[in-house]
Amino acid sequence: LSSYNVSKILQDRFGFIWIATQDGLNRYDGKRFIIYSKSSEARHRLLGNVVNDMQLDPQRDILWVTTSYGGMNGIDLEGGRVCHTLKGVISPGGFTNDWLKCFAVNAGKLWIGTASGLTVYDPERRQFIQTASFPWPPQKGASFNITFVYANPYQHVCVFVPDYGLQGYVGHNFQ
Repeated sequence: LSSYNVSKILQDRFGFIWIATQDGLNRYDGKRFIIYSKSSEARHRLLGNVVNDMQLDPQRDILWVTTSYGGMNGIDLEGGRVCHTLKGVISPGGFTNDWLKCFAVNAGKLWIGTASGLTVYDPERRQFIQTASFPWPPQKGASFNITFVYANPYQHVCVFVPDYGLQGYVGHNFQ
């Protein structure tokens, strides 16, 4: 393993075991490891080394990976190569913070929790989507630090914000 500090483990439909660590992503095929990191060869290169979360996207056969202060990568499950990169650049209508912490895949969209809010991204169109705002006023000097995003099979998304509560979205409730 690239690191013994493991944050998440999952298995894809091809049988590969994916292990997210503080020093890259590891794919195990039963015999050997392939390491995905910021310093790996181009087809295995991630935007950052600290892998915070990963989710399978069965609609596209992609493993999505978020990294701290790097961005988001999509890895083609069949070929094992990085096929999508989304830098964690703060911009109007884009990310509000470049620490991508957690996310969920819902209706083909990526619901990404950051250290200061929620961002929804459409990888097909390669564009950000405006979401409905949270129902709470922000506390003075505080931000909406998203720590957990969950999507169920019925196109509901739940977003947990410490010190505020749980926000639910139904279907494509973006605005």
